[in-house]
Amino acid sequence: MLSDSDARKFFEACFAARDQAGLAVDRPDNCPLLEAENLRISAENALIKSLACIPGLEAFATGILPLDTRAKVLKLALQLFVPSCSDTKTILQRYTEMGVRERAA
Repeated sequence: MLSDSDARKFFEACFAARDQAGLAVDRPDNCPLLEAENLRISAENALIKSLACIPGLEAFATGILPLDTRAKVLKLALQLFVPSCSDTKTILQRYTEMGVRERAA
């Protein structure tokens, strides 16, 4: 473990490098990597919980899964959703065309 003075120097160097790189954080003492990992985990949790509306997958509503099962569920969810995803231009074009068809009907 680092002494208090060494730890202070280490964190000062880390924060200076973070600021020089222009990495945004919520609070001055936060680590950008830990914030990014927290956001990823929050997004994964939301994705897992969203699966609960599919019949047979209601158990995922709790979001509490063993790590190996969690990894499998995330892989399955991404495999389900990725084919429906595309770039922004394509998505907007698709919605525009849907709106045109609905108005014509």
